[in-house]
Parts: sequence; C-alpha cells; structure tokens
Amino acid sequence: MLLTNDKDCDNDGNDLFMELQSLQNMLPNEAYEGERSWTSIQIMEFTKKMDMFPNVLLAYKILLTIPVTVASGKRVFEVVFSKFDYDKIIDVLL
Repeated sequence: MLLTNDKDCDNDGNDLFMELQSLQNMLPNEAYEGERSWTSIQIMEFTKKMDMFPNVLLAYKILLTIPVTVASGKRVFEVVFSKFDYDKIIDVLL
C-alpha cells in the first residue's frame, strides 16, 4: 500500500506490513478471544498508546475517515453510524 504524490510517499507498504506483524504479536489475547473481539477503534487506541507503529496509525486514520457512500445501503449505514461516538473517534484520531 503506497500513498504517493509524484515521488513523495506517505506510507511504505513494506514498513506497514512489518508493523502489522509486530502489532499482531503484541495485541493482548482479549483482542482476539472472548465474547467480542476488539473493534478497529480499540486497536487504533492501543496502537496510539504503544507509540511504536506510525505507519499502522496513519493507515487507520486514513481508513476510518474515508466516507462510505452507497445509495442502496444508505438507510442501514445511517442506523449503524448513528451508534458511533464521534467525539471518541475524533479524540483517537488526534
């Protein structure tokens, strides 16, 4: 995954891959096991606290702020999205 503008690059795919592998090994068991696995926001919060995975954090920020628009799923999307705590998402992103 490379985000580029001419020769400038925001994220290097190889570094991101290595960080994701390290993050996977560092996540606590509760992130995978139990009744509910962690959400993307919880994983991003963990990543932010660890302060070791700049490429992963950047990728999460980008992916979680991309608007999702599909006309056929608009009603379902509005119901699901209305349950998010926008203030918490913004706090995590900043």
